[in-house]
Amino acid sequence: MHWPTAATRKKLLPFAGLLLVYLLLIGLLYSGLITRFSQEVPYGSAGDLKFILSIVDFSIHTSLRDLYNFPMFYPESRALVRTHPLFGISVFYKLFHWLGLNLEASTNLYIIMGLLIGALGCFLFAREVSGNVPFSIVFSLLYLAHDKNQFHFVWLDFFSRFWVPLVLYFLLRFFRGGRRWHAAAAAGLAFLEFAACIYLGTLLGVFLLPAFVLGARLLGLIDRRRLLETAAWFLLALGLIAAVFYPYLMESMSGEFGTANRGLSAANLFQSRHWLRPWLGGPIIKTQSLFPGLAILACVVLFFVPRRSKRRPAVFLLLFVPVLGLSLLAYSPGVLFEALFLVWLAMLAVALARDWKEKSAAERLTAITLAFFLLVCLKFDYLPGFKSFSLYSFFYLILPPIRGLRLMNAGFIMALPLLTAMAAAGAARHFRWPGKGLRLRLVLTILVVLMLAENVYLPYVLYPGRVMRAIPRLDAAAYQSLPFRSNRVVLEIPHYFVNSARNAQYLLNWRLHRNYLINGKARLRPREYWGRLVRLIGPNQKGFPTDAQLERLLQDYSVGRVIIHWDLLRKYQGEKFDRDRTWAKIQGLKKYGRVESADGKTVVIAVQELIPVAAVIRTYSDFHLRRHPLHITLQGPVRLPVSVRINGRDAPPPRVSGNGVIIDLRHEELEKTGNRVEVRFAVPQMVDQVDLWPEETPLPF
Repeated sequence: MHWPTAATRKKLLPFAGLLLVYLLLIGLLYSGLITRFSQEVPYGSAGDLKFILSIVDFSIHTSLRDLYNFPMFYPESRALVRTHPLFGISVFYKLFHWLGLNLEASTNLYIIMGLLIGALGCFLFAREVSGNVPFSIVFSLLYLAHDKNQFHFVWLDFFSRFWVPLVLYFLLRFFRGGRRWHAAAAAGLAFLEFAACIYLGTLLGVFLLPAFVLGARLLGLIDRRRLLETAAWFLLALGLIAAVFYPYLMESMSGEFGTANRGLSAANLFQSRHWLRPWLGGPIIKTQSLFPGLAILACVVLFFVPRRSKRRPAVFLLLFVPVLGLSLLAYSPGVLFEALFLVWLAMLAVALARDWKEKSAAERLTAITLAFFLLVCLKFDYLPGFKSFSLYSFFYLILPPIRGLRLMNAGFIMALPLLTAMAAAGAARHFRWPGKGLRLRLVLTILVVLMLAENVYLPYVLYPGRVMRAIPRLDAAAYQSLPFRSNRVVLEIPHYFVNSARNAQYLLNWRLHRNYLINGKARLRPREYWGRLVRLIGPNQKGFPTDAQLERLLQDYSVGRVIIHWDLLRKYQGEKFDRDRTWAKIQGLKKYGRVESADGKTVVIAVQELIPVAAVIRTYSDFHLRRHPLHITLQGPVRLPVSVRINGRDAPPPRVSGNGVIIDLRHEELEKTGNRVEVRFAVPQMVDQVDLWPEETPLPF
């Protein structure tokens, strides 16, 4: 075993110390992540977080071929394409699961890991641009303290933006040194970003990276050969993306979108500063600010101030005073706000042009990349003549209709490494005192204090119990009567139509039974499916269940079990809740449902034909019928003839033996959104059981 050389240890030691500083700051700002490591997570009761975790939990416990067959909206196939394929997050949870960590500990460790990687990436990129280590360290702390972190702890896909700083860093290293492994690392990390968050990965690959690479070519940072090498590595990453995410990409281009074209309003950049809230109250347009506060913006403005000018204070004030005005006007944005914002951008552009030759190539590249990304994202809501002007609208028309391109307002946070690098470069240009004297340490300390004061979310620091919550799980006893991993279909009541995110608690409990669900939550709902279901069981399930409803659920959705959670139903129905009425309806079931188990918390209803029927009708997903023959067991000998129809057309005759019927449709033409199977008998017969035959088990006859 070869230990690192003394020179290598000397290089690694500062990074170890820096990571320790980051970890200590994380412990200070987000103490609950550490003190409640395996018991609670940030906002653990939030429906969106439970939904994210349900996707991750499904991904690490299912087979590779079933990754897209997320267990919701049955009998639809590939339901995961309607939401977030979080494979880039799931791979880390899989590793944490292998190490023995539970879901809470895995979530907290992923958040800590992301904060460390993001802050380290910001430091490396800022150091590469500015050449100054102290200021790069100071401004990299912003990644840990940014006030948008608290929101993204719920949406782990958007939190996973922490790969972006490292992508930019390795690209810049490749531009300067030409080492191919730097380009390979950048492409690999870009793939991880896409795999973790499709929306941010799309914006990174379509806007930010092309601007960064082509800008480097225009500025002479790379020649044609290195440009082609960069393109080759990213084309390889694109090929991997196409292979892994092909179902999602095809669904994205279907033209059905749940999110409109939402560009980035200038008001989004300045709102929600903590120090203004006690005097001005909340902003009219509630959002999280994307610009990171006045302290760092002051240093970003310094980036545009000429270093050799004798009027540096006057130029700085001229460029910074509009920032103060914009921060105030953002609380009630209008024509004046947008006009001042345009004037400020023009002033920055003029200042950059005047000082262009004094800046390094890396500084120029950072500035033009940020300018392009901002202009692409930006939209105007109030200024006459500018409402219809937006570069993003142009790109929106010519680019493929991928859903990630509809979320520019959520993706601009990826510009944070660029702002960090510009702030470090601006501070380094104007605070150039020799040595490590008192004045430099004082400036660094003031910057850290101001930056933390503007961004720190005090409830995390002072009262971690307010934001840390255990992940609530439903009573496991309700699922004990369900056959484990038996391809059953389950409907859980209440089904949340009004706030569909609450259905995530059922998806999170999938691990307890590993079957399929009618309940679901998605950014892009299957509207026709949703409409039929709400008409069938009712928006608040007040009149549920009846035999007629269970018959439809059995035939149109293959529902085998209905689980009613009394406490959840009471909260959902409110004043309309009547337990006695619902229990009377359950006891009145005679034809298609019987109580399988019941206690004070839940009722489990087995759904099946309880009367003689002339036909067995079910609707299955295509992935089930591609893998499993349908096995029907009757309570007596099968009366011939028996006919089969699939989606309204004749199918091959079934196999019949004794009281069993086997229907093999694995080689038939099937639909993606559900396949209706009708098995008709010569006379009405009593059905004992209808199952999908286990895939690797020999057929009984």
